[in-house]
Amino acid sequence: SPGSGDITRTQRLVACLAAPVLVAAMACCVVELVMRSDLLAPWLFHALGIDQACPDAGRIHRQVWEHYFAGAPITAPFSDKELAHFRDIQGMLVLSRWTLIALIILLMAAWRAAPGLAGRWLAGGAQLTAATVLALAGLATQWDLFSRAWHPVCFARGGWDFTPGRDLILVLYPGPFLAAHGAAILAVLAALALTAWVLGRRLE
Repeated sequence: SPGSGDITRTQRLVACLAAPVLVAAMACCVVELVMRSDLLAPWLFHALGIDQACPDAGRIHRQVWEHYFAGAPITAPFSDKELAHFRDIQGMLVLSRWTLIALIILLMAAWRAAPGLAGRWLAGGAQLTAATVLALAGLATQWDLFSRAWHPVCFARGGWDFTPGRDLILVLYPGPFLAAHGAAILAVLAALALTAWVLGRRLE
């Protein structure tokens, strides 16, 4: 009947839109998980020699992370430009959390609108996530170029360009430190994509 056809088209549209929403939700979740757990920093400080270049690196890093997740003040000798950059990152993390909440609400609405197609959009979201991970991993092999490409998108002009050997932020967080966290985020995202794909195939 016409009514059932309209419902079917609506459900198919929901299934198509739910996949990218699922990808964005997983990305927000993984960024929060990797950043908040902060499991890599102690190992990276030692492996990259950061704790030798800056013996107080661990304490300063804890201040930065407490600023990100609890709004605590940073008393370490960062410049105003560096402190502004940390505030920008904190703002991005807050935005990511609110975005995650909104995306979860959208996914719940999609589930209610098209429960029979949940497997399809789970599998579709997993495939889209895998493609995104592969694309980002390929770009990140040229880390310097990748970093200079995405920083201007996320931060105000000039607010992210620091000088090696002069700015403390680059002593604590050099390129390899950031690259390792990026790799961890992609690895966890790939694992979630595989889980979503297996669950989606079972529900189809």
